[in-house]
Amino acid sequence: MDKEATAERATSSGRSRIRWVVAVGVMGLLGALVYLSLSSTAVECTVCVTFNGRTECRSARATTREESIRTAIATACALLAAGMTESLRCERTPPTSVACR
Repeated sequence: MDKEATAERATSSGRSRIRWVVAVGVMGLLGALVYLSLSSTAVECTVCVTFNGRTECRSARATTREESIRTAIATACALLAAGMTESLRCERTPPTSVACR
């Protein structure tokens, strides 16, 4: 009986250690993901687009100024255009104003 109890405790102890290592690994991965997500958005731009007589202004954050402007234009055009053809035309329209920081 002593050998069985010792073997059971060793198995239980091994499982606890594995669970602890997995939990620490998952927490580390989540922390890295949050850090990288927040640190990669270095530029924020607010863009106003006028299309078909209507104007919408939207902000976007991205790693580069160009990407931020492109995303803000696409977001504004999603509200201004109806359908894929109009969306493409709207996204090719130069913005009426751009402000980045």
